[in-house]
Amino acid sequence: KKGAVPDVACPHCGAENPGTAKKCKSCGGSLTREQVEKRVPVRKGGVVATPVKSRKGIFGCFFLAFILMVAAGIFLTRGCSESSGVVQDVQWTYTIKVDALVPVTAEAWRNEVPAGARIGNCTRKVRSIEQEPVPGAVEVCGTPYVEDTGTGTGKVVQDCEYHVSDEWCTYTVMEWKEAVSEEVATGNDFNPRWPVVRLGSDQREGERIERYTVTFLADDKTYTYGPRSLSEFRTFEIGSRWDLTTNALGGITSVTAR
Repeated sequence: KKGAVPDVACPHCGAENPGTAKKCKSCGGSLTREQVEKRVPVRKGGVVATPVKSRKGIFGCFFLAFILMVAAGIFLTRGCSESSGVVQDVQWTYTIKVDALVPVTAEAWRNEVPAGARIGNCTRKVRSIEQEPVPGAVEVCGTPYVEDTGTGTGKVVQDCEYHVSDEWCTYTVMEWKEAVSEEVATGNDFNPRWPVVRLGSDQREGERIERYTVTFLADDKTYTYGPRSLSEFRTFEIGSRWDLTTNALGGITSVTAR
């Protein structure tokens, strides 16, 4: 009908209404042009659809969040205050990890089981499928079918393959496992020493770890610092004074002798 006002969708419930209607016949909501333009979803193919946010806008949000996270990390970890600290205590901890031979269970084809392993249960499984007959293989054929020979007479054929079986076995072998236990020595002097380790016949020494800690008192607060070597550790005499730079998390970022 020429000049007819197109139907309008209710911005409240989505129901179709005559273009001249002021209120929705379904829910009674207002159908004024201002309300419709503000609230009616985008229509695609006659189906009400919610507008999709711009990809650029979404990317921008993620990028902004990333920048804020990086900025927060820099703010929390960078040096942000300085103070004078006195060494209150020192501690060293020396650790020796102990490795041990332990039984490990695995599976493999019988001829691939490691030498010296104890073989457990074995079952026969198909190891390979061949297209030609081989010794010991089991012939497996499909359903016969008629093949067109081009002579007007079909030929009945059947496809076959040959399954070669072998023994699939579980086995147990002794392997080294790291850090099954550890020996620790600690002290509050400047002469650290490694702990005594008594090894069994199926054990060996593993990783050795040195850890040093210096405790400072600064502005009625306690701070800890971890020297990277024994020579650095020995410079922190009890009662000596140092300039400390700390971050927002209360961690020491640098120390300088006064």
